[in-house]
Amino acid sequence: MGYDKATIGEGLRSVLQGATNLAPLVASLRFRRAWAGLRPDPTDHLPILGYGEFENLVFSTGHFRNGILLAPVTAEIIAELVLKGSASRPMEACRPTRFSMPAGEPPPWHRTR
Repeated sequence: MGYDKATIGEGLRSVLQGATNLAPLVASLRFRRAWAGLRPDPTDHLPILGYGEFENLVFSTGHFRNGILLAPVTAEIIAELVLKGSASRPMEACRPTRFSMPAGEPPPWHRTR
């Protein structure tokens, strides 16, 4: 959806239907407002984890719709990096520097879906 944070009826219906299926009481609750957030999805669909090109900057982003599922393992990895300087799991595929681009080319996150 690119950078459009507008909510649409079908999206709201889908979320409300799912919530009502899990907790029927939701159907009787008063609806106040809706908002949409952006969930970053790197071009290779892998999260961005670890140290980048700046000292003391640790990245933990790009989980897209899997953020809630990957939160425990991500927290473990980032804590290890910060506290120990390395992670106990392989992270090469998720390194932030994998997106280093030649000068003049747009970064991979400047795309629309």
